[in-house]
Amino acid sequence: IEKQVIQPFLQGHGDSEVFQHMNLYHNLSISTRIQPIPKLTTSFEEYPHSSELSYEERVEIFYQHSKPKTFRAAVNIDPENPFFSFAMGLMDISRKEIRKGIRVSIANDPAIDAGGPIRAVFLSIAKEMQDGKVSHFKSYDNHTVYFNPLAEDNPEIFHAFGRMVGIAILQGINFPANFSLTIFKLILGQPISFQDYEANRTDVESIRQICEMDPDHIESMYLSFSATYQVNEKTSKISLVPGGDEIDVTKANLTEYLRTLVLHRLG
Repeated sequence: IEKQVIQPFLQGHGDSEVFQHMNLYHNLSISTRIQPIPKLTTSFEEYPHSSELSYEERVEIFYQHSKPKTFRAAVNIDPENPFFSFAMGLMDISRKEIRKGIRVSIANDPAIDAGGPIRAVFLSIAKEMQDGKVSHFKSYDNHTVYFNPLAEDNPEIFHAFGRMVGIAILQGINFPANFSLTIFKLILGQPISFQDYEANRTDVESIRQICEMDPDHIESMYLSFSATYQVNEKTSKISLVPGGDEIDVTKANLTEYLRTLVLHRLG
Protein backbone atom coordinates (compact mmCIF):
# COMPACT_ATOMS: atom_id res chain seq x y z
CA ILE A 1 0.00 0.00 0.00
CA GLU A 2 2.82 2.37 0.94
CA LYS A 3 4.66 1.71 -2.33
CA GLN A 4 1.75 1.39 -4.75
CA VAL A 5 -0.78 3.87 -3.37
CA ILE A 6 0.46 6.32 -0.74
CA GLN A 7 3.78 7.36 -2.27
CA PRO A 8 2.46 7.69 -5.87
CA PHE A 9 -0.41 9.77 -4.51
CA LEU A 10 1.88 12.08 -2.49
CA GLN A 11 4.25 12.45 -5.44
CA GLY A 12 1.41 13.22 -7.85
CA HIS A 13 1.92 10.17 -10.08
CA GLY A 14 -1.72 9.95 -11.10
CA ASP A 15 -0.82 8.01 -14.23
CA SER A 16 0.38 4.96 -12.32
CA GLU A 17 -1.31 1.61 -12.99
CA VAL A 18 -3.12 1.46 -9.65
CA PHE A 19 -4.74 4.85 -10.22
CA GLN A 20 -5.82 3.84 -13.68
CA HIS A 21 -7.63 0.87 -12.14
CA MET A 22 -9.19 3.08 -9.47
CA ASN A 23 -10.43 5.60 -12.00
CA LEU A 24 -11.87 2.84 -14.16
CA TYR A 25 -13.88 1.26 -11.37
CA HIS A 26 -14.83 4.54 -9.79
CA ASN A 27 -16.81 5.35 -12.91
CA LEU A 28 -18.75 2.09 -12.80
CA SER A 29 -21.90 1.52 -10.72
CA ILE A 30 -21.62 -0.07 -7.31
CA SER A 31 -23.37 -3.23 -8.50
CA THR A 32 -20.84 -3.56 -11.34
CA ARG A 33 -17.89 -3.14 -9.02
CA ILE A 34 -19.00 -5.90 -6.64
CA GLN A 35 -20.07 -8.62 -9.04
CA PRO A 36 -19.06 -12.02 -7.57
CA ILE A 37 -15.85 -13.50 -8.94
CA PRO A 38 -16.25 -17.20 -9.88
CA LYS A 39 -14.26 -19.80 -7.95
CA LEU A 40 -12.88 -17.26 -5.47
CA THR A 41 -11.23 -18.84 -2.43
CA THR A 42 -12.90 -18.00 0.87
CA SER A 43 -10.21 -18.93 3.39
CA PHE A 44 -7.67 -16.20 4.09
CA GLU A 45 -4.86 -18.76 4.22
CA GLU A 46 -5.74 -19.90 0.70
CA TYR A 47 -5.60 -16.43 -0.85
CA PRO A 48 -2.81 -16.03 -3.40
CA HIS A 49 -0.39 -13.16 -2.94
CA SER A 50 -2.08 -9.80 -3.57
CA SER A 51 0.02 -9.27 -6.67
CA GLU A 52 -1.57 -12.39 -8.18
CA LEU A 53 -5.13 -11.12 -7.63
CA SER A 54 -6.93 -8.88 -10.09
CA TYR A 55 -8.49 -5.66 -8.87
CA GLU A 56 -11.95 -7.18 -9.22
CA GLU A 57 -10.96 -10.16 -7.05
CA ARG A 58 -9.57 -7.90 -4.34
CA VAL A 59 -12.79 -5.87 -4.34
CA GLU A 60 -14.83 -9.06 -4.03
CA ILE A 61 -12.70 -10.29 -1.11
CA PHE A 62 -13.16 -6.97 0.63
CA TYR A 63 -16.90 -7.11 0.00
CA GLN A 64 -17.19 -10.66 1.37
CA HIS A 65 -15.39 -9.81 4.58
CA SER A 66 -17.30 -6.56 5.04
CA LYS A 67 -20.76 -8.14 5.05
CA PRO A 68 -22.57 -7.72 8.38
CA LYS A 69 -23.53 -10.75 10.40
CA THR A 70 -26.96 -11.93 9.33
CA PHE A 71 -28.05 -13.87 12.39
CA ARG A 72 -30.03 -10.88 13.66
CA ALA A 73 -33.72 -10.56 12.86
CA ALA A 74 -34.50 -7.98 10.19
CA VAL A 75 -37.13 -5.24 10.50
CA ASN A 76 -38.51 -3.67 7.34
CA ILE A 77 -38.82 0.12 7.59
CA ASP A 78 -41.21 2.34 5.66
CA PRO A 79 -39.30 5.63 5.21
CA GLU A 80 -42.63 7.48 5.05
CA ASN A 81 -43.68 6.16 8.45
CA PRO A 82 -40.56 5.02 10.32
CA PHE A 83 -41.97 4.96 13.87
CA PHE A 84 -45.00 2.74 13.26
CA SER A 85 -43.28 0.44 10.76
CA PHE A 86 -40.40 -0.02 13.22
CA ALA A 87 -42.80 -0.52 16.13
CA MET A 88 -44.86 -3.18 14.35
CA GLY A 89 -41.72 -4.93 13.09
CA LEU A 90 -40.26 -5.10 16.60
CA MET A 91 -43.46 -6.60 17.98
CA ASP A 92 -43.30 -9.40 15.38
CA ILE A 93 -39.94 -10.60 16.76
CA SER A 94 -39.89 -13.09 19.62
CA ARG A 95 -38.35 -12.11 22.94
CA LYS A 96 -35.64 -14.73 22.45
CA GLU A 97 -34.63 -13.40 19.03
CA ILE A 98 -34.76 -9.72 19.90
CA ARG A 99 -32.18 -10.25 22.64
CA LYS A 100 -29.64 -10.94 19.88
CA GLY A 101 -30.21 -7.46 18.43
CA ILE A 102 -31.75 -6.50 15.10
CA ARG A 103 -30.88 -5.05 11.72
CA VAL A 104 -33.10 -2.99 9.45
CA SER A 105 -34.02 -3.03 5.80
CA ILE A 106 -35.32 0.27 4.43
CA ALA A 107 -37.85 0.12 1.60
CA ASN A 108 -36.40 1.09 -1.81
CA ASP A 109 -32.94 1.43 -0.30
CA PRO A 110 -30.32 -1.24 -1.11
CA ALA A 111 -28.12 -0.30 1.86
CA ILE A 112 -26.87 -3.24 3.95
CA ASP A 113 -27.26 -2.58 7.67
CA ALA A 114 -23.81 -2.71 9.18
CA GLY A 115 -24.74 -0.02 11.71
CA GLY A 116 -25.44 3.06 9.61
CA PRO A 117 -29.03 2.39 8.45
CA ILE A 118 -30.33 1.51 11.93
CA ARG A 119 -28.80 4.70 13.32
CA ALA A 120 -30.50 6.65 10.55
CA VAL A 121 -33.84 5.03 11.50
CA PHE A 122 -33.48 6.04 15.15
CA LEU A 123 -32.58 9.58 14.07
CA SER A 124 -35.68 9.77 11.84
CA ILE A 125 -37.93 8.46 14.63
CA ALA A 126 -36.48 10.94 17.13
CA LYS A 127 -37.18 13.79 14.70
CA GLU A 128 -40.74 12.54 14.17
CA MET A 129 -41.29 12.58 17.94
CA GLN A 130 -39.69 15.99 18.40
CA ASP A 131 -41.85 17.44 15.61
CA GLY A 132 -45.05 16.04 17.17
CA LYS A 133 -45.72 13.63 14.28
CA VAL A 134 -46.09 10.51 16.44
CA SER A 135 -49.58 10.63 17.91
CA HIS A 136 -48.72 8.67 21.06
CA PHE A 137 -46.07 11.21 22.10
CA LYS A 138 -46.20 14.94 22.62
CA SER A 139 -43.49 17.58 22.38
CA TYR A 140 -44.19 19.98 25.24
CA ASP A 141 -43.51 23.70 25.52
CA ASN A 142 -40.10 23.06 27.07
CA HIS A 143 -39.25 20.91 23.99
CA THR A 144 -39.22 17.65 25.93
CA VAL A 145 -40.94 14.56 24.53
CA TYR A 146 -43.39 12.65 26.72
CA PHE A 147 -46.47 10.44 26.36
CA ASN A 148 -49.52 12.14 24.91
CA PRO A 149 -52.48 11.82 27.34
CA LEU A 150 -54.90 12.25 24.41
CA ALA A 151 -53.47 9.34 22.44
CA GLU A 152 -55.52 6.25 21.73
CA ASP A 153 -55.04 3.60 24.42
CA ASN A 154 -52.80 1.11 22.60
CA PRO A 155 -50.52 -0.82 25.00
CA GLU A 156 -48.72 -2.48 22.07
CA ILE A 157 -47.34 0.87 20.89
CA PHE A 158 -45.84 1.59 24.30
CA HIS A 159 -44.53 -1.97 24.49
CA ALA A 160 -42.86 -1.42 21.11
CA PHE A 161 -41.38 1.88 22.34
CA GLY A 162 -39.90 -0.04 25.28
CA ARG A 163 -38.32 -2.44 22.79
CA MET A 164 -36.89 0.51 20.84
CA VAL A 165 -35.22 1.80 23.99
CA GLY A 166 -33.94 -1.70 24.75
CA ILE A 167 -32.44 -2.07 21.25
CA ALA A 168 -30.79 1.34 21.54
CA ILE A 169 -29.15 0.28 24.82
CA LEU A 170 -28.25 -3.23 23.61
CA GLN A 171 -26.66 -2.09 20.36
CA GLY A 172 -25.17 1.18 21.60
CA ILE A 173 -27.32 3.38 19.34
CA ASN A 174 -28.05 7.02 20.09
CA PHE A 175 -31.80 7.77 20.38
CA PRO A 176 -31.55 11.57 20.06
CA ALA A 177 -35.07 12.71 21.02
CA ASN A 178 -35.16 15.12 23.97
CA PHE A 179 -37.08 12.74 26.23
CA SER A 180 -38.48 14.01 29.51
CA LEU A 181 -36.64 12.89 32.64
CA THR A 182 -39.93 11.28 33.69
CA ILE A 183 -39.50 8.66 30.94
CA PHE A 184 -36.10 7.70 32.34
CA LYS A 185 -37.65 7.39 35.83
CA LEU A 186 -40.26 5.02 34.42
CA ILE A 187 -37.55 2.96 32.67
CA LEU A 188 -35.69 2.69 35.99
CA GLY A 189 -38.88 1.75 37.84
CA GLN A 190 -38.82 4.88 40.02
CA PRO A 191 -42.08 6.45 41.25
CA ILE A 192 -43.30 9.62 39.56
CA SER A 193 -44.74 12.60 41.40
CA PHE A 194 -46.11 16.11 41.05
CA GLN A 195 -42.55 17.34 40.44
CA ASP A 196 -42.52 15.36 37.20
CA TYR A 197 -45.78 17.06 36.22
CA GLU A 198 -44.17 20.43 36.90
CA ALA A 199 -41.25 19.54 34.62
CA ASN A 200 -43.53 18.89 31.62
CA ARG A 201 -46.54 21.16 31.96
CA THR A 202 -47.15 24.87 31.74
CA ASP A 203 -50.52 24.75 33.56
CA VAL A 204 -49.00 23.96 36.94
CA GLU A 205 -49.99 27.34 38.36
CA SER A 206 -53.71 26.60 38.00
CA ILE A 207 -53.30 23.42 40.05
CA ARG A 208 -51.30 25.31 42.67
CA GLN A 209 -54.15 27.83 42.97
CA ILE A 210 -56.64 25.01 43.55
CA CYS A 211 -54.36 23.53 46.23
CA GLU A 212 -54.09 26.91 47.98
CA MET A 213 -57.83 27.61 47.94
CA ASP A 214 -60.04 27.25 50.96
CA PRO A 215 -61.51 23.74 50.46
CA ASP A 216 -64.93 25.09 51.46
CA HIS A 217 -64.92 27.27 48.32
CA ILE A 218 -63.86 24.60 45.82
CA GLU A 219 -67.43 23.89 44.69
CA SER A 220 -67.75 27.49 43.49
CA MET A 221 -65.33 26.63 40.65
CA TYR A 222 -67.80 24.09 39.18
CA LEU A 223 -65.09 21.53 38.42
CA SER A 224 -65.79 17.93 37.45
CA PHE A 225 -63.68 14.79 37.12
CA SER A 226 -62.67 15.72 33.58
CA ALA A 227 -59.74 17.35 31.82
CA THR A 228 -59.88 20.04 29.16
CA TYR A 229 -57.40 20.27 26.30
CA GLN A 230 -56.81 22.59 23.38
CA VAL A 231 -56.26 20.61 20.16
CA ASN A 232 -55.92 22.50 16.87
CA GLU A 233 -57.57 25.56 18.46
CA LYS A 234 -60.54 23.43 19.53
CA THR A 235 -61.48 22.60 23.13
CA SER A 236 -61.75 18.92 23.99
CA LYS A 237 -63.00 17.49 27.30
CA ILE A 238 -62.09 14.00 28.51
CA SER A 239 -63.48 12.18 31.55
CA LEU A 240 -60.81 11.17 34.07
CA VAL A 241 -63.00 8.35 35.40
CA PRO A 242 -66.11 6.67 33.95
CA GLY A 243 -68.87 9.28 34.00
CA GLY A 244 -66.40 11.83 35.32
CA ASP A 245 -68.10 14.70 33.52
CA GLU A 246 -71.07 14.21 35.84
CA ILE A 247 -69.04 14.00 39.08
CA ASP A 248 -68.55 17.36 40.79
CA VAL A 249 -65.32 18.15 42.61
CA THR A 250 -66.00 18.82 46.28
CA LYS A 251 -64.05 19.29 49.48
CA ALA A 252 -64.42 15.55 50.15
CA ASN A 253 -63.01 14.32 46.82
CA LEU A 254 -60.59 17.20 45.99
CA THR A 255 -57.47 15.17 46.79
CA GLU A 256 -58.67 12.28 44.63
CA TYR A 257 -59.46 14.70 41.78
CA LEU A 258 -55.97 16.25 41.82
CA ARG A 259 -54.26 12.86 42.01
CA THR A 260 -56.35 11.50 39.12
CA LEU A 261 -55.77 14.61 36.98
CA VAL A 262 -51.98 14.58 37.44
CA LEU A 263 -51.67 10.85 36.82
CA HIS A 264 -53.83 11.13 33.70
CA ARG A 265 -51.62 13.86 32.25
CA LEU A 266 -48.51 11.92 33.15
CA GLY A 267 -49.84 8.98 31.14
